[in-house]
Amino acid sequence: TTDAIYAILGLPDVRNNLGRFHEADLHRAWKQYEPADRELLQALLMTGAFEVCYRLSAEDEFDFLAPGLLPQVDTQTEWTSDGKDSLLFRYQYDGLTPAGILTRILVRLHARLDERRYFRYGAVFRDEETDLRALVLRPRIGEDDIIEIEVTGTGPAAAGFLRTIRKEINLIHTRSFPQLEVREVFGCPCKSCCETEPSRKTFFEYEELLELLEEGEDKIRCRNLRGKVPIAEIIYGVFPPGDERLERLMAQFDVLKQQLAELTKISQRTEAMVTDID
Repeated sequence: TTDAIYAILGLPDVRNNLGRFHEADLHRAWKQYEPADRELLQALLMTGAFEVCYRLSAEDEFDFLAPGLLPQVDTQTEWTSDGKDSLLFRYQYDGLTPAGILTRILVRLHARLDERRYFRYGAVFRDEETDLRALVLRPRIGEDDIIEIEVTGTGPAAAGFLRTIRKEINLIHTRSFPQLEVREVFGCPCKSCCETEPSRKTFFEYEELLELLEEGEDKIRCRNLRGKVPIAEIIYGVFPPGDERLERLMAQFDVLKQQLAELTKISQRTEAMVTDID
């Protein structure tokens, strides 16, 4: 099955067209299989254990796109944000980011892609209800790889959009890379950080914030603010769904509890717009 799935990606026409191909290409690549088997293979291409391509809209010249064959150089995203007045979040991996994560992100969230603003290592997504944009990018920083998410805007709507994207990435981690070690890092939402460029923003590790809450602290120091920022403002809209440890700690702080209730309403509205591909 695996050989058959990846055979389509090795076809010269598919590679020359940067991952775009027709349904007829599938029939040629799988001509030795029975029709029922070809239907199963086609489903596996887009869901389940593989997630290597997705079906394009009827207006497109081609039928499918395999993001893993997109250009490696970014000429499409046209991202002009300076990082100010935006939400920033990072997944930081020890060593190299596992191959296929960006491909899976594009496949799972393709219904939210902002036209053709994507390349092999990043894409711009759009929330139709709020018209907010989010850049999901794999830059290289130091010895570790990261996936960085930047959502234009702040406040509840931006937080809800960020949480929707993170929900899909967390599912990829859990289902496809269960042994993966990844650190979740939050950009500081204080006014000083919102008004400065990304390289000067303060970032906090999720584990560090949990430890402070367990010690009874509800604030953490930001080097740009020269003061402390409420942890509630940092994790609002960004914390992993279903994290029992955090939810237990939240119950100890009224402000966190109130924000959790508000966030639940936001996430129910935004997540309802995500295409169900499970």
